[in-house]
Amino acid sequence: DALVLMNLLETLKEEKKQCIILGMGEQGKIVRVYGMLYGNSINFAPRNLDEQSAPGQMIIEEMKKIYTILHS
Repeated sequence: DALVLMNLLETLKEEKKQCIILGMGEQGKIVRVYGMLYGNSINFAPRNLDEQSAPGQMIIEEMKKIYTILHS
């Protein structure tokens, strides 16, 4: 499923369409990271786990750490 979502994101990006592609659950985390790196218009990350509104959401500090590492 994650691969299908990432392929969809690439297709929409090639078509110059704004989009938000989000994966759910543990397997969906890679889609959330990939999405922000490769074209999602926005992403959502709660301040803490108590504020999660869906499975697979990483808290803002986790997201910042990932993007810092990937952009180094």
